[in-house]
Amino acid sequence: MSSKGKIPRSSASRDGVKVEVCCGENCSARNSQKVFDTLKKEFENTEKCGCLGNCGKGLNVLIDEKRILHYSKEHNIVERVKSDEGEVFKRFTEEELTDDFLKDI
Repeated sequence: MSSKGKIPRSSASRDGVKVEVCCGENCSARNSQKVFDTLKKEFENTEKCGCLGNCGKGLNVLIDEKRILHYSKEHNIVERVKSDEGEVFKRFTEEELTDDFLKDI
């Protein structure tokens, strides 16, 4: 499957879905706290996380450590998490997440 291919959502119950909201510098500037608060009301296992990369596509939300949602907004994020939407997630290494990396985005 290509990195842009869609993958099915978790078969777990909604409380079993793990949701991580990027709170890196770029995503924080795009209101990650509001998105986090919205998701926490709906999904028990919602956490904040550090930079997920893909800063130019932020605000980023990671679902079940498998799929990533870009350009996340408070008004529709719950529906997006429940859908099959998203790209296969590639985790960046600490070496890749340098200041130079972030400036390029």
